[in-house]
Amino acid sequence: MTKRVSTVLIGGVLLGSVGMTGCVPQDKYDSLLQANRSMVEQLTSVNEERSTLMAQIKSRDAQLTQARSEINRLQSEYALLGGEFETLNANNEALAIRLAQMQPTALPADVEAEMVALAQAHPDLLTFDPDTGMIRLSSDLTFGSGSHELKKGASEVISTVAGILNDGDLANFQVLVVGHTDNVPLARSKTKYGNNVRLSAYRADSVREAMVGAGMAKDRFRIAGDGPFNPIVPNEAKGGTQANRRVEIFLVSRTGNDNAAEAEATMTAEEPTTE
Repeated sequence: MTKRVSTVLIGGVLLGSVGMTGCVPQDKYDSLLQANRSMVEQLTSVNEERSTLMAQIKSRDAQLTQARSEINRLQSEYALLGGEFETLNANNEALAIRLAQMQPTALPADVEAEMVALAQAHPDLLTFDPDTGMIRLSSDLTFGSGSHELKKGASEVISTVAGILNDGDLANFQVLVVGHTDNVPLARSKTKYGNNVRLSAYRADSVREAMVGAGMAKDRFRIAGDGPFNPIVPNEAKGGTQANRRVEIFLVSRTGNDNAAEAEATMTAEEPTTE
């Protein structure tokens, strides 16, 4: 519409000029006509630029609205994670106190010899500390990535450990199974486990189930999920520290109030939801 009006106006100027002066030389007429066309082209270009700028402003407004929505979402998530962190931190402190009260027990010489031989046969999967009787399983070889499901080879080794710890002389000792992770947040398995503390508890429970399946009594076990809170080496800045992804097994002496405290001291892992 603007283009047509402009053309009419400019054309009117030309005709008015022609009317007032009479005959116009051809070259002057051509010059005026060319000027008219140039002005029309400039007006068209300005209108196109205006339309482009309006579209950009509209797009920026939409981006700004989306950014504000994302900020609100992140603020809500931050508040939620802050509350969850406080809960996990409190649980971790309580767990640390309980673990400090449990004194690991060195194994009898014959049992120790069997564990040393087993560790030597599977050095990548299992390590054994004779001083404390601690048995450590590497999570990377025990479980699938981000999972609590036992690998076949690991199940066989855990069954062998269960057979060794089921020795009659050790029947009065409880078995403490503690899961650990590194500090890398869950990604693909976050929907299933929620966080590393829960994943570590599920892994500890998988080891317990395998040992019970191999013949050990259920009431001998306590499990705990320590998540990333008790690393044995500093976590690497780039993330993914293999040594900290582990499950540890201890023999601990029973105390007179173990039965009353068992529900409080044990972190029982429920089956996680399916992704």
